[in-house]
Amino acid sequence: METKFTRRERDCLEQIRDEGSVKLVRLSKYLNVKPPTAYSIVQRLIGKGAVSRDKNNTIMLTALGEKNAESIIFRHRVLETLLTKNGVSVSDACTECKKLDFLISDRVAKELFIRLKEPKLCPHGRPIRVLQNSANMV
Repeated sequence: METKFTRRERDCLEQIRDEGSVKLVRLSKYLNVKPPTAYSIVQRLIGKGAVSRDKNNTIMLTALGEKNAESIIFRHRVLETLLTKNGVSVSDACTECKKLDFLISDRVAKELFIRLKEPKLCPHGRPIRVLQNSANMV
């Protein structure tokens, strides 16, 4: 069973993955929320096993969080490819996919990936990495 995320949680996972680790104040600025709101989001992600904090309160992805972030990236790139192949501009496709990529299942994303003839790159030229074992995701 896949973990379900809110859009803010998705954005949080993406930022932590991009930076490797992050402090709460920086994360709140990225998310454009006040630190107490960012703290609440981080607490939910800790509860889902997706992130952890070290003794210095630096926030980082857990192994499960990394798998979930990779899954969201896969879904995002597949959806971008689908939209651009159907006439949507790359920038609009990216914007719209951020609204959807955390909502669809890995199973549906894999079906779309196959129907798209297993593209190697997304419209931005980034690799589309096939999920190896999404059954391990919580």
